[in-house]
Amino acid sequence: MELDPLLVLLDFLVGDSVETLARKNRMPSEHVEQALRAALSSYGFDAERDVQLDARP
Repeated sequence: MELDPLLVLLDFLVGDSVETLARKNRMPSEHVEQALRAALSSYGFDAERDVQLDARP
């Protein structure tokens, strides 16, 4: 099942977390994050993951 990036972005913006969207769509969180990045990229936003922020304890 393919996620529609814009629908995922809309759900995220109205308050669903990545984890909630993953459960709702029965997909790993990574797929939801990729869909969110794809939607943001389609609007010209830089949607790269910041590795420095991920490295924080």
